[in-house]
Amino acid sequence: MLHKTFCALVILSCFIVFPIAAQDIDFQNWSAGVNTVQPSVAIIGQLHVESFGAIGDGIADDTQAFRAAFTYARDHDLSSIDLSSGRKYKISGQIDIDYRGQGQLERRGIQLNGNGASIFLAVKNGDRGYYAFNILTDPRPQQNTKFNINNVWFYTDNQSRPNGVHNSFGNFVTLSNCVFYQLATAVFFEYAGMCRFDNCYFWGCVEGIRAYRCKDSYIDGCHAFACDKAYTIEGINNAGSDGNVCIVNSVGNGSTQYNLRMKGLYTPMIANCVFEQSPMNLSIESCQFGKLSNVFSGPGDIEFVSTGTDLTNDYWNIANLDAQGKVELNGLKFSNVTGFKVHGVGSANNIANAAVILNNCNEVNFAALTIRDSRDRLAWSMVVSPNCSSITISNLIADRSLLLKGAINQRQGLFLLSVSIINGNVSTDDKKYKRTEIFEYLDSGNGTFHSNKPVNR
Repeated sequence: MLHKTFCALVILSCFIVFPIAAQDIDFQNWSAGVNTVQPSVAIIGQLHVESFGAIGDGIADDTQAFRAAFTYARDHDLSSIDLSSGRKYKISGQIDIDYRGQGQLERRGIQLNGNGASIFLAVKNGDRGYYAFNILTDPRPQQNTKFNINNVWFYTDNQSRPNGVHNSFGNFVTLSNCVFYQLATAVFFEYAGMCRFDNCYFWGCVEGIRAYRCKDSYIDGCHAFACDKAYTIEGINNAGSDGNVCIVNSVGNGSTQYNLRMKGLYTPMIANCVFEQSPMNLSIESCQFGKLSNVFSGPGDIEFVSTGTDLTNDYWNIANLDAQGKVELNGLKFSNVTGFKVHGVGSANNIANAAVILNNCNEVNFAALTIRDSRDRLAWSMVVSPNCSSITISNLIADRSLLLKGAINQRQGLFLLSVSIINGNVSTDDKKYKRTEIFEYLDSGNGTFHSNKPVNR
């Protein structure tokens, strides 16, 4: 009987795990050690960062676990990595999602499923400039990759301020339902294509989204709040290679420098957006074949910038723009502007003392334009510089006069104003007009109808 009891105890002891005393464990060193350990059993399908030693308590450093997970997924052709809901992962260095040297990837890539988890970007060894995730592929055109990062909250302590996600040459990359809080550059994509940013929030970052020489990309339902630069999208104006960029249904507000800047793009589109509370809400430089529709801007200025006679803003369609700030149109050519309302313009930082300023514009048609003088008593509703020509304006309502700058031998002329109501008049510097400057408008101040249209025309 005693022999049987002894055997039973021996067998039972094989299934008992005796706990290790907590004081015998250096938790952080232990987690760093196991992060480099490969799983003992091959993983099929989705994998978890916990399989590589991630703790997710916001204290232990999970950097090596993330690196090992992405390397394992790449080397074993796995398509997704999962984070655990509610976990707070801490990383202190760059996580390279490195698919260089893989040849043409043919739709390979990885999806990181955040599941509502958060990632704290700490600083180690003074490295404040790293990216949480750095996507690297070979510099091949139309690289058929697919990387997705979704439902993750990235944040810092507002002192370290590392960066969020960087993508170089990787196409078909999507960021969705992510929050970037108080980072330096939240997102930086370069030489990429067919990328999307969906329902992402950028809060208090130095830069929200920065894209350079990307094409066929889409920003939808994003919100940038209190950043220095909310959205920056740049190319080099190279006849279509950098372009087909859309920003729709998005918001930028409270930026200290600008909410949206586009430069050197072909076929950009801005639709159904709100930009406000920034010194410069919208800046467009040397972009062509663009479309801007259903945009509210205010308070803050709008500018179209031309960097030369050959790099102008050609072939734009602007419709239903409500601007609460100065609008300066430089180098706008061969374009149509309809349903345009400007109001709330101040005289501060406004050398022309006008709500709308035209410079180096050619063959631009304005229709249904309303210019209100609701903040300061500006000198002019609109100022047209001497280097503008072939400007037509119809159905204008303006609270102040219009000024055609330059003496008669300087102005190019070809200016037509019709079916309009102006509280004031149309003036020139020398009080003379060219034969090609035709006006028909009603002065709302005294009810007088003005027309210099020749009878024989």
